[in-house]
Amino acid sequence: MPQPTTTTTSGPDTTTGPATDPTTDDATTTGPVTSTTTEPVTSTTSTDATTDTSGTTDAPSDEKCDIWTQDCPEGQKCMPVSLDGVEGNEAARCRPVVDDPDALGERCTVLGTSGEGLDTCPEGQFCWRNNIGKAFGTCLALCTGSPEDPTCAEPGHVCEHFHAITNLCVRHCDPLAQDCPGDDLCVPDDVGNDQAFMCLDDASGAKGQTFDACTELNTCDAGLKCDSAWMLPECKGDPDGGCCLPYCDLTADPDVCLDIGLECLKEVQGDAPPGLEDVGVCGVAPI
Repeated sequence: MPQPTTTTTSGPDTTTGPATDPTTDDATTTGPVTSTTTEPVTSTTSTDATTDTSGTTDAPSDEKCDIWTQDCPEGQKCMPVSLDGVEGNEAARCRPVVDDPDALGERCTVLGTSGEGLDTCPEGQFCWRNNIGKAFGTCLALCTGSPEDPTCAEPGHVCEHFHAITNLCVRHCDPLAQDCPGDDLCVPDDVGNDQAFMCLDDASGAKGQTFDACTELNTCDAGLKCDSAWMLPECKGDPDGGCCLPYCDLTADPDVCLDIGLECLKEVQGDAPPGLEDVGVCGVAPI
């Protein structure tokens, strides 16, 4: 599959309120949720959640570094940062690694704003969030090699361009098969925005069942998508909210979505990646 080149840029970091883990929150959606039942829900969030930075070992330095080779001193890691605090993370600087960091693929926390480059992931990893209104994300590996020849150390992972100098390794998957390793979920690939799907840790907790409210890609159970709540009474019809809806096979007969009063709609708009042409999600067709 060709490597995606779509660039995603986050807004300015201004939020000072405390972060809340979405696994225990009631949904008050601030992040983007892509809808197959109507026009995509657009995020109005332009701020980052903040949290205590006491887990860091030292104050951030201004030492430049190479994000591809991770050439910072021991106990530090090379991270994408924003020098002006406004634009996307366009520079690389050494940042301290926290004591007892989270592991690859585990839930992590952004310390402060995303532009500061501080998080709870180990060297060579980045705490990626699809909802910057939350401080919690997943540790993803930064790509290695070079911009001309990017590579990923983990088997089955591909390097995708996220924004500015941030390139992350993701594992692609099939949402109908839910073929991710362990307990990971197969969710829309929001890193490269290439209409593919990626493996992500399960952050649904006790919630995440059909018609439950959701705020992030990985806050629904396996086989469900955090999609638009609009036009769905079972989801409270919130135009800015999201709820968990089942994936479905467009070729299945009978349509499994009829059992919950919905219909199977095409998930990927336009040309789907090879092997994903039959992926749909239960919803209400736009009038």
